[in-house]
This record gives sequence, structure tokens and C-alpha cells, in this order.
Amino acid sequence: MKEIIGISAALISTLSWAIGTTKLKEIGEKASPITMTLVKSIYCAILLAIIALLTHANLFIKPEYLWTLIASGVVGITLGDCFFFASLKRLSPIVLSVILLAGPDIATGILSFIFLKELPSITTLIGIVTTLLGLSFIIFPVKEEGGKSEISGYVFALLSLICMAASTVMLKPALTEIPTITATVYRLLFGGIALILYTVLTKQTGDYLEPFKDKSFAKPYFGVMSMLAIGGFWLSIMAFKNINLITASTLMTLEPLFILFIMMFCYRYKPLKKEVIGIIITLIGILLISCGEIL
Repeated sequence: MKEIIGISAALISTLSWAIGTTKLKEIGEKASPITMTLVKSIYCAILLAIIALLTHANLFIKPEYLWTLIASGVVGITLGDCFFFASLKRLSPIVLSVILLAGPDIATGILSFIFLKELPSITTLIGIVTTLLGLSFIIFPVKEEGGKSEISGYVFALLSLICMAASTVMLKPALTEIPTITATVYRLLFGGIALILYTVLTKQTGDYLEPFKDKSFAKPYFGVMSMLAIGGFWLSIMAFKNINLITASTLMTLEPLFILFIMMFCYRYKPLKKEVIGIIITLIGILLISCGEIL
């Protein structure tokens, strides 16, 4: 039963991110990455805390778990996002796409095996490889839009992957004792607080609320963030709790598949032949992953 919950949570979380990404592109980026990340973290933490109180979830945790959640939030959200945006400025889109396709799975798989001794079944591993192969048909070739690849870009991309994978490995042992919504609240909150401290120390403070005074930006932005708080953040933690980290990580790389579905059904986009092949292969991979986890 928990495997079904984990797989469902991972898929719904990825769908939420796909919808959120599509909507945010429609809204337009009127705020800086730091502002977007900071407001996102604090707002989603407050919203989930309210939901936790209304559902009588326990928001009080033992000190040893508190430090785990602080570390996970700082490493995964603050450092991970900062390194990602740094790599985005230095690498061309196609190079970054290649890194982000299989990178999270590899990093998470290695760390979860070393520290948690987690190893998926043969069927699940075959499903993971099949899923990544299908996604490669959907994603590549990526149109080059300029940008200069630098060694520092690869370093920042690698650091981002390691931070995001490490944060989930840190978090999983605590999830046996902590409600997923509580873990999500603390992780987002401390990630946001650490980012505030970073901006103060680096003297990058400013009027973070200025872009949100524009109602045409603020209303849809907070609407998307409300969806992502539950669907994107909370359900991702629920997935990490119930299935292997490498399996959850693979299912959460399916955003290109869901974006393609959104374009097909909402914008009447006609997929290319290679994308249809990619969809079929990816769905077979998801089926294999589900069989490997459930059976």
C-alpha cells in the first residue's frame, strides 16, 4: 500500500511542477531568482503550517530531528537552488539539459545506497533506465539558444545535484518519526531563512515585495505557489517517505512528459514522431517501475 501511495505522490508532484512551470512562463518572470525562491519558501511554509494546524498534524518535533530538517532545507533549497541558478548562467541550455536528465538519479542512487543501503529491484532498475531513455526521445535534440559552457558551470551543476540528492538522503530517516507535512514546513521555512541570511551577508537586500505589488503578477503567482505547496513540495516528501529515493527521483524527472501532455491537450500541440516514441517508452518505464515497487 505504501508503495502505491509513494508512486502516486511522486507522479502527482511531478504533474504539479509541470503545470506550475507552464503557468509561471505565462505569467512572466518579473522577480529575480532569489526573490522568487525566498518568497516561495516562506509562503509555502506558512500555507502548509496552516493546513497542518487545521488537520491537527503535530508540528512539534524532537531537537535531533529539528537539526536534520534545518540541514536538509539549507542544503537542498538554499544551496541547491543557488548552485543551480549559478550553473544556469554559465552553461548552454543543451548541456544543462543533459546533466539534469540522469544526474539527479545517479547522485541520489549513489548517496542512498552508501548511507541508507537502498537498492531497487532489478525490475525497478530496468524501469528507471527505460524511463530515462523515453525522456531522452522527448527532450533531445534541444535547440541551442546560445550561452557559453564553462568549467565553473559544470562545477555548480554538479554541486547543485549533490546538494539536492544529499538533502533527500538526510531527510528520509527522519520521515519514519515525523509527519510529511511537518517535515515539508520546516524544510521550506529554514531554506527561506537561510536565504534571507545569505542576502544580508552578501548585501543583496532589497525590496523583495516590489514585484508583488503588481496584481497581474501577484495573484497568479501565489495561485501557482499554493498548488505547488501541496502538490509539488508536500507530495514529493510523501514520495520520498514511501518508496526508494532513486525511484522517487526518477518519477520526478517526468516533468517534460507532463508538459508535453499539457501542450497536446490544452494547446493542441501535435507531437513529433520521436516524441510519440518517447511517450510510449516512458510509459513502459513507469509501468516497470510500478511493478518493481508494488509486486
